[in-house]
Amino acid sequence: RIVPGVSQGLGMSSTSPRVKSQEFLDEFTHIQIYYKQKPLSSDTLTACQLINECIDLRRKWQQHTPSSHTQTYVKQPTRADKTTLGEKRDTSKDTLVNVDGVMMMQCDDSAPLGIPTMHDFLVDLAKICFATASGPVKTYSYYRLKLLQIKYSLHTLLNWNAEKEANKFDCKDWHKIMKVDTHVHLAAAMTRKHLVSYIMEKCKNASNEVVNMRAAPNHPTSSNSTASANAKPPSQPETLGSVFKRLGLDPTQLSVEQLDVAAGSATFQRFDQFNSKYNPFGNSELRSIFLKTDNLNGGKYFAEITKELFAQLEAKDSCQAAEYRLSIYGSKRSEWDKLAQWAVSHNVRSKNNRWLIQMPRIYSVFRTAGLLASFQDMLDNIFIPLFEVSRDPSSHPDLHIFLQDVSGFDSVDDESRLETKLSVSPPPLSPSEWTSPEHPPYAYYLYYMWANLVGLNRYRASLGLSTFDFRPHCGESGDLDNLAVGFLLGRNINHGINLQKSMPLQYLYYLCQIGLAVSPLSNNRLFLDYKRNPFPLFFARGLNVSLSTDDPLQFHYTQTPLVEEYVIAAKRWAFTETDTSEIARYSVLQSGFTHEWKQKWLGPNYLLQGAEGNDIAYTNLPNIRVKYRKETLDDEHKFLEKIRHVDTMKHPNPVVNLHMNSAVERPLRQSTSHHTEFTRVVMVAPEHASECVDAETFEACSKLEEALELRRKFRADIEGVAQSISHIQKSINTNTRESFRFVNGVMHVYRKDISCEYCKTDPAVMACDECSSSKLRSSSPSPLPPPSLYCTECDRVLHKRPDLRDHARHMFDPEGPIYRVSEAEDAFKDFMKAHTAVRSACAFGPATGLATQRLCILEKKYEFYVLMNDEYERSAVRTSSIPNDVIKIDTHVHLSSSMTGMHLLEFMRAKLREAPHDIVLELQRGEAGEVIPMNSGDCVCSIHDDTYSSKQHEGPPPCEGVTLRELFARVGIKSEEQLTIDGLAVRADASTFQRFDRFRARYNPFGKTELQQVFLRRTNIQKGKYFSELMRQVFERNEALGQYMEQRVSVYGRQPTDWSYLAWWVDHYKVASKVNRWVVQIARIYSMYRQAGDLNSFQEMLDNIFQPLFAASQDPSSHPELARLLEQVSAFDIVDDEGQAERMLSIGNVPTPAEWTTDENPPYTYYSYYIYANLVQLNKYRACKGLNTFDFRPHSGASGDVEHLMTAFLLARDVSHGLNLIKMPVLQYLFYLAQIGISISPLSEDGLYVSYDQNPFLVYFKRGLRVNLCSDNPLHFHATSEPLTEEYAVASQMWKLSDCDISELSRNSVLTSSFDEAQKIAWLGPEYMQTSNIRQTKIPEIRMSFRRETLQHELDLVHNATSGCHLDPPVSLL
Repeated sequence: RIVPGVSQGLGMSSTSPRVKSQEFLDEFTHIQIYYKQKPLSSDTLTACQLINECIDLRRKWQQHTPSSHTQTYVKQPTRADKTTLGEKRDTSKDTLVNVDGVMMMQCDDSAPLGIPTMHDFLVDLAKICFATASGPVKTYSYYRLKLLQIKYSLHTLLNWNAEKEANKFDCKDWHKIMKVDTHVHLAAAMTRKHLVSYIMEKCKNASNEVVNMRAAPNHPTSSNSTASANAKPPSQPETLGSVFKRLGLDPTQLSVEQLDVAAGSATFQRFDQFNSKYNPFGNSELRSIFLKTDNLNGGKYFAEITKELFAQLEAKDSCQAAEYRLSIYGSKRSEWDKLAQWAVSHNVRSKNNRWLIQMPRIYSVFRTAGLLASFQDMLDNIFIPLFEVSRDPSSHPDLHIFLQDVSGFDSVDDESRLETKLSVSPPPLSPSEWTSPEHPPYAYYLYYMWANLVGLNRYRASLGLSTFDFRPHCGESGDLDNLAVGFLLGRNINHGINLQKSMPLQYLYYLCQIGLAVSPLSNNRLFLDYKRNPFPLFFARGLNVSLSTDDPLQFHYTQTPLVEEYVIAAKRWAFTETDTSEIARYSVLQSGFTHEWKQKWLGPNYLLQGAEGNDIAYTNLPNIRVKYRKETLDDEHKFLEKIRHVDTMKHPNPVVNLHMNSAVERPLRQSTSHHTEFTRVVMVAPEHASECVDAETFEACSKLEEALELRRKFRADIEGVAQSISHIQKSINTNTRESFRFVNGVMHVYRKDISCEYCKTDPAVMACDECSSSKLRSSSPSPLPPPSLYCTECDRVLHKRPDLRDHARHMFDPEGPIYRVSEAEDAFKDFMKAHTAVRSACAFGPATGLATQRLCILEKKYEFYVLMNDEYERSAVRTSSIPNDVIKIDTHVHLSSSMTGMHLLEFMRAKLREAPHDIVLELQRGEAGEVIPMNSGDCVCSIHDDTYSSKQHEGPPPCEGVTLRELFARVGIKSEEQLTIDGLAVRADASTFQRFDRFRARYNPFGKTELQQVFLRRTNIQKGKYFSELMRQVFERNEALGQYMEQRVSVYGRQPTDWSYLAWWVDHYKVASKVNRWVVQIARIYSMYRQAGDLNSFQEMLDNIFQPLFAASQDPSSHPELARLLEQVSAFDIVDDEGQAERMLSIGNVPTPAEWTTDENPPYTYYSYYIYANLVQLNKYRACKGLNTFDFRPHSGASGDVEHLMTAFLLARDVSHGLNLIKMPVLQYLFYLAQIGISISPLSEDGLYVSYDQNPFLVYFKRGLRVNLCSDNPLHFHATSEPLTEEYAVASQMWKLSDCDISELSRNSVLTSSFDEAQKIAWLGPEYMQTSNIRQTKIPEIRMSFRRETLQHELDLVHNATSGCHLDPPVSLL
């Protein structure tokens, strides 16, 4: 089906008819921002200027460092290859000079090139620290990073299918592209299984090899002899087998658990404990034997296991490379030669590996041991051999060979230890002056490492030798200033997870694309739980991040640790193949492999920016992703560049054109000319996206349209009463007396002329052609025409007479009822067909995918809107004169628990003081003469002329009355002091979570049903007196607060007198308030009453509920109390535990309510339909009489089957709870499109269904569902005297809701409520459904415009996908 101009709103089609050219595959939906034109604030200008200054400072310092991408491969020299060791020029006169700890080579008597000094470094570092601590920079960075995150989410939602499509046409997949482990320590690069297997193999085959020299046992020494004391004890060789025997280890029984190198809970935040995990079997001797390069056998074992690691890297299907780290400590100058000799003599080399040299920051250890006299000695030991071998390769031939495979230097140790910060004044000591054992600060270490590397690189570059990157450990823990140091000096850094704590530094790292080699599994065991790792956040925002293993020996389980990192990250953070391919590409770019190797792995043009530098045949990365990253980064830099050229002296608050892509401005302005101006995000689709919509999307949208149309059909019956009654008002008016009859469970209204001619009340169902009513009354034997009409009973009785027995009679229903609930022959079957259609839509895979995408887009749109317009909203509210707080309505609160626990306790205390002798309970005797309290469920209550009577079940009459004081004594409370809030025991807690049965018991104060009967019930010996007083106090408190509510009051349908007693109780005790409307809740507990013998069928329950309502509506004067009550009723609800198992209904073979005579409780859908259908009939009848009508607003989706919500979608105006919508994206999207109100009580649900932090309320609100907050059961869940305010306050704090968010929720509560139209206009304004009167609602018009436009866009999107409407140009407002 050709549907122009649709796909751009739904994402890229996966079934385009075009041939998949590369140009076609590179097209995608772009995310653009349309900024509201306004003067830039001084804070924004300041922030941009400081950020530009920081970027300039990094460029200044990095210009001294050569790029690793310029490195070229040098053929591996050997000792026999003398030509590679000869000098290219005469370097004999080159002189090494040291200037304040920085070494440089002076050539040909020329002055050495200048390197920034420590003073320069500290000055610039202070500027970075000042900028990143600046308030404006913090705010600006937060907003920009959040914007980047939202844009990426929108990009993936709109283009994931296009990226996936592009991947289908390249010859690579993720397993075939190169991945570089850019951060892994060689001493821990093998896995535990690998190391144990290697050790066992060596113990088996080389147990007699000498590996250690140990002091001879029982060596005599003389304590009196100085010579003997100073002499070293003689040593004797020790074989590998002897070492294990001495340590008590059986080499044949070694296990991974015995190895004891895995990091665990003991190492978390304990770097000291972690270092000990490098010792196999907890023994440092074995570490020296197997994991050191300098030992008795020359590091032979370490070399062998390293070669095995290389073999794994070089395996045919590996596609992995590594940059293993080897340590140089700087304690001795011979370290370099020993390390190089180990590598060369054992030929430890691989084309898939480049060495990184890590320099542990442990100067204080060596100084304390007397190995160093000053920090300068450490620098000399590290760098002098490097300068010497660069000047004369033959002076250190092995080192010269070794350095060909070294790509960079690292600085490593525990960053979390306390250290003194450096400052310009007083200046720090020079390295030669630093002679104390005190540990130099991180910045001190890094500056001197960097500065000496600069001098070394310059010299080596002048000789055509390879150079080295500086890539330190940075930001794993410790001070944030370390990251500022890394920003200035590091080419890339390792870890960097502390960037999450500093938005300015994180933004700077993004702008400069500084590589971060992150190791989430390592972080998880040392510093940060995996679920809190910022890696996915960094990646989404566009930082240059790669995954690395760090220490597989301690952290990994599989034999491919790097793949393990990728797989776990992909599973935990839902990365796509495009994501992992992008991360892999970053790893190659960050690495120190040569230019030739990077070309081989990434393509020949990898150095070019954007799509020009990406070759999907090498990287498996679609150009779509690369283009998006480049566009986004360019936009950020363009924004900053525009600010750079602003003259703030002439224009302190300039208006800057912030549009980054002029190509979309024209159609965008056309599209938004009629909208309220605010900063919008727009998506610009490629040209071909307007050509067609795929079949799956078409069918998905068709099902959504069908579901919405079905809801309109059912809701029109109950909402469109005014339009539907015009044709029946002629048959119904206030002067007629209609008859009522249930037909298949639904009340129908009949005209007066078809009532029984004999009894005048029941509807006529039989017609007799031979009878005449006048003759019958006069006992005349002669029948007269026309036919007489009788009800069933009268027809049976009258035709018992012998002379009438043979009369011809037939069923009579000439016109049927005045109106029906449905035009269908079987209304319930018609409803079930609609229900099945909605279920089908919810289960349809493409509809689920579409709904999930659109809901996520809605969420991100809201986040973007708030991010970019929050200041304007606050300003609009601030500048408006708003006299009062906005109206909030508690749309869902149960009458019997609407007071707080403290309020109930105070009421009990007052009654115990003021009325201790009130008779509150009657007792009756059991068969054995025992005293039994009379339950309210054991009486049938009726009210007539303000009198109360109770009819007991079979048994002896009441024997005695119990006073209030006696009642408290009977339950163990003998003094007022024992009435405590803890003892009251009504609060829900962990024991009630997912336990509705236990929750019901919390309605019993102090755990006693007798106290509930006295204080919280209407049917008791006092006729609900205490309960009425308590409720009047609740109303008074809410009136004082100006707090409106809709109290749920229960009608059970157990007996016909339920309504009359409730009406009497409300009227007699004046339980009413101007701030309250009643919502009648019908408890779904038919089975309880059926088992008790109170009901014979479900039809009888419906009779008890609706017969009184129709009677009171027909003649209010005959039922004055009920008529007055119904004027205060706004809606009906159904309520009970939704988690109970229930029968699955099908379209056929469903019993009618009259046929439902079993003890089984009818399913939720069955209950809902028959309550709804009878409400439709009642509403039409009452509307014809000029009376108020009722909404249907059930409890739905708190727990149990999601089909409850499907039922509510069709029948309900709004619902309470709705938590299960989060499980069903299609239904959630339908609720959004239909704007069905959802009353949620997070504090209540936290105690019953879902923990507060997992409550979907915030997600619903962001996505635009019409949610509001309510209190539900203050008695059980709230601690303050203002439960609804408490709900709003907790939600505001937990979810960081703004004042505008609170106002929107308040408005939603008014819209969801069933208060009359005039009241809503008074609260919200005359056009409250379309606009916002900020003086009344505190909601700026731009918020309303955003919500309105977004909803209309989604409705158009679904409609246009099925109707073929044009959307031109392909620019779609989000």
